Amino acid sequence: MPYLNINGQFLTPMQNPYIRSGDAASSIGQEGLSKIIFTESMQNLQSDVRYAISSGQSLRLLFIGEFGAGKTTRMNIVQREIESSGGLCINIEFARLRSLIERSTDPQEQLDNVIGVILDKIAETLGIDFNVVYGDRTLMSYYRTIMDMFAKARKELILLTFDEIETLFNSFELEVIDFASFLQGLADNFISKQGWNICACLIDDYLSELYTVAQQLYEGRFQFHIIEPLRDDEISRYIIEKNSSKTGKHNDPYPYDLETIKFVGEASGGIPRYIEAICYSLWASGESRGFVTLNDAVETFSRVYRHNAQVFFPKICQTYNFSDNVKAFFHLLFVSGGKSKTFKELAKYSNYCIVRSFQSLDEDSVIRRLRNAVEELLDASDPAAQDFISKNIEFFGIHPKRFSFKDPTYRSIYESIV
Repeated sequence: MPYLNINGQFLTPMQNPYIRSGDAASSIGQEGLSKIIFTESMQNLQSDVRYAISSGQSLRLLFIGEFGAGKTTRMNIVQREIESSGGLCINIEFARLRSLIERSTDPQEQLDNVIGVILDKIAETLGIDFNVVYGDRTLMSYYRTIMDMFAKARKELILLTFDEIETLFNSFELEVIDFASFLQGLADNFISKQGWNICACLIDDYLSELYTVAQQLYEGRFQFHIIEPLRDDEISRYIIEKNSSKTGKHNDPYPYDLETIKFVGEASGGIPRYIEAICYSLWASGESRGFVTLNDAVETFSRVYRHNAQVFFPKICQTYNFSDNVKAFFHLLFVSGGKSKTFKELAKYSNYCIVRSFQSLDEDSVIRRLRNAVEELLDASDPAAQDFISKNIEFFGIHPKRFSFKDPTYRSIYESIV
């Protein structure tokens, strides 16, 4: 039966509390798409922003974290506080503006082109004629132009955000140090203007490069916020609060059980965007039953990410020199749902096997090859292969023998495609 809320009313599929793509707040200003679960660090950030606003201090924030860690969500928190205090927010989303930026092989010219698009976006947001404010192409001219535009906005509180800065380094001939210099100079020019704030985010792939120019940003009075994955207790609270927002059942994981939440934590690695994507599928899969167990979760995950496994397992077998029998064993264990399966249960899925020769075999032949695969794994002598096996495969029982993937395997498969 469908899920029920605390009042005994049915929940519709439209009330799934998770976002299919996993990006609950992947666009600046779009936090209303999904309930934001405030972690301790987010609560601290909110308090710091409110204090800065009330005391007339300016904010210089740089959020750094991996894909889906919550950088843009934090920028949304800052924006919401600025707007609720009557301020104005100007959002520079480089992923969306990429097509407007002219390419150049000359780094300085490329930076000029990027800044030109930034000026254009600011002018568009403020409703100012671009041609009136655009001066000569020097950094000081750019800073003066931005200052002039902000002054014309007649707002005491303004937030300028730079989202997905890594787009500039991935797509154009622009170095981290060049854009960091621009940010530092802009921040220096803002110092005398209380209430003019800058907030930026960058994926942690560039963290090592950023450290080489950190002094520049510190001189611009930027505060670095390194975003870590959620802890186990934070993952549990995240999912329970998400579910409770629709069921009304306070502090109740329904329709999941605690083992399901643990599995999601392992598979997602504590990254909010991954939690969203996985939980969306799990919620949808359990609507006909009215609950989601661990076995349901593993089976759903295996079905949704089957294509990804078709890429992942061949790479593993190539790395550790495993045979096609082992490749078939891994894949059948995954597509069957992966938890506590016998040879006979795995053989039922032989038609889905990525090893084509298995698809034409009878059940006894499939079972015989799977036995050979398990013997190969147990007899592995390479230390690296032994380490992989111990971390990813669980063997138990005698008659019949059963096999399971350990939860980190699902995390690895998910990571391989996101």
